[in-house]
Amino acid sequence: TREVLLVWTGSPAVAAGAWEAGALLTVGSMALAVQVVPYHLALAHGWVRLNLALIAVSLALAVPLLVLLVGARGAAGAAFAWLLLNVVGTGPYVVLLHRRLLPGETRRWLVSDLLRPLAAAAVCVAVARVVYPADPSRPLGAALLGVTVVAAMVAAALSSPDVLRYLRSGPPAVEEP
Repeated sequence: TREVLLVWTGSPAVAAGAWEAGALLTVGSMALAVQVVPYHLALAHGWVRLNLALIAVSLALAVPLLVLLVGARGAAGAAFAWLLLNVVGTGPYVVLLHRRLLPGETRRWLVSDLLRPLAAAAVCVAVARVVYPADPSRPLGAALLGVTVVAAMVAAALSSPDVLRYLRSGPPAVEEP
């Protein structure tokens, strides 16, 4: 995150001061992104109670968490509250949704659709962190970050069995009503 902030702002001071909050916000946003497709699946099936329950619990926990953590850690505390709410809420949300709408699919979804692509992307990011120069120019830093993002996205996509199946055989046939 420090490298991204340095390329974005051009300020070492901003990057040094905001990287922790940025990293926490990034991971919290990733957890929230995991909820997006299940959220829409629940809505498509008319099951809004689960979404409303998640929102209610999140709101009930957000205020005390923010008061406690912002007072202790400032912006990083607020970012940590975001991370906690999203990480803690994602697991039960996805399990409950799968139990009702996609029984027996939780493990396959977790391994094939989440962990495998995440691991593939993480390898690309880890390699990039090792080869990233200590003090690149902003254009070089931006180019390296762009290459890292593209490599991570391609690796994640190619690690998914569904994407590979699609690439081998094309889109599934759609039945006409």
